[in-house]
Amino acid sequence: AILGLLGEPGQEDQVLGSIRRFSWHAVPKDSGLYFPGTGLMRLSADLATGSAGVLLALHTVFEGKGDLGELLPVGIG
Repeated sequence: AILGLLGEPGQEDQVLGSIRRFSWHAVPKDSGLYFPGTGLMRLSADLATGSAGVLLALHTVFEGKGDLGELLPVGIG
């Protein structure tokens, strides 16, 4: 998401490559996709380590919305 927001023009291929690599970690379950949390021991819906964070990052890249600075535990910039 950071590269999507702050990246130089012409880095779209790099951003899309990173997004495609999300699929390496996606776990299909029931009617959705889930992502493992820290340590890969459990599926997580957390903002910091799981599906909610992945969804926010994708939304930020594709829609250019979402204030990541207020949501992440470390400051940007």
